Amino acid sequence: LAEKVGTMRSDAMVITGDVPFYGSDPRDWEVFEKECASWAKRPRVYPTVGNHELRVDARAGQRNFFAAFPQLEGNGFYSVLLGNVFLVTLNSTEPLWPVGRQADWLREQLDHIPAQADFVIFSMHIPLIADTQSEFIANIPAPESVALRRYLEARAVSSRQKFIVVNGHIDRKSTRLNSS
Repeated sequence: LAEKVGTMRSDAMVITGDVPFYGSDPRDWEVFEKECASWAKRPRVYPTVGNHELRVDARAGQRNFFAAFPQLEGNGFYSVLLGNVFLVTLNSTEPLWPVGRQADWLREQLDHIPAQADFVIFSMHIPLIADTQSEFIANIPAPESVALRRYLEARAVSSRQKFIVVNGHIDRKSTRLNSS
């Protein structure tokens, strides 16, 4: 699949997190680099931090994430205008809503949506809505995510732009055979 993605000539790519299985393990990032070499370093690749990026040792995982995506310059949340699409990428591994640095930044972004934007795409890892089983077993979405969803729904009503939310958190199965 990764090779197939590399043959496509997309204008941009959004990755919703969980790139490695264990983000603190350099071997997982080596697999990513090898499998995705044909596209991962393209200039318009927009990744989101997922929970797997921070697995085992969060600090090491974060360092590895930003080393794999140096274009982010250490920013876990960011926005970019892509033609008539305003991409707003949020970091689900940090406090999202209603208080904090990311929440303040998000309000500022929504107060100043570029005039040429017809669509606002919110990219994040953890879903803002889920089925009953996910809510019961995994506590997804968390109360702060529900509050953020309600805020975005309210903002969408009065916005000229169409709001679209994309997220990940669908884990892939991974097996590593160690030679030791």
